[in-house]
Amino acid sequence: MKQIGWFLSLLIVFYTVPVLAEEKVEDLSESTRPAVIGWVETVKVFPGGFSLKARIDTGAKGSSINAPRVESFEKNGEPWVRFDLTNASGKRKIQIERKVERLVKIKRKGQRAKERKVIRLGICLGDRFEELEMSLADRRGFNYPVLIGRLDLEKRFGVWIDPGVKHTLSPICDIQLEGEDRVLKK
Repeated sequence: MKQIGWFLSLLIVFYTVPVLAEEKVEDLSESTRPAVIGWVETVKVFPGGFSLKARIDTGAKGSSINAPRVESFEKNGEPWVRFDLTNASGKRKIQIERKVERLVKIKRKGQRAKERKVIRLGICLGDRFEELEMSLADRRGFNYPVLIGRLDLEKRFGVWIDPGVKHTLSPICDIQLEGEDRVLKK
């Protein structure tokens, strides 16, 4: 008898939650409704204004960017890093220097946790520009040089993800950044 009651409760929840979710979406006006994006989008990274493909990953807590060779140094008594960022075509490179904001331990299945340096970079997704904390990772073995994690998706960009689509937005932020970063030719 308890099993039947439990099963009926589960059925009620299964059928009412989607209806409540739909009502919640319909109650939002067009201006307050979050953008729906795909699981892969193009972002612009600043400085440099490079357009790169980004994996939109709700399974990852934080965001990361491809930096296979990171040089650490000190500036004004604080830890800094220098690394090269290459655009999608591989024809342009920019050298980026940033202060290390913190260190983060990344858990990896079946392996020891790995420590990564975290910096702040500007990211344009659609018409939204946000400065994100990005961990520096060697992502050469991955299809996408940028990964945007769930905390940034939820708190910074306020988007919903549709796993059935990709490339729904073009980065159209009008950003001009000044700084010490320089573009290098290959």
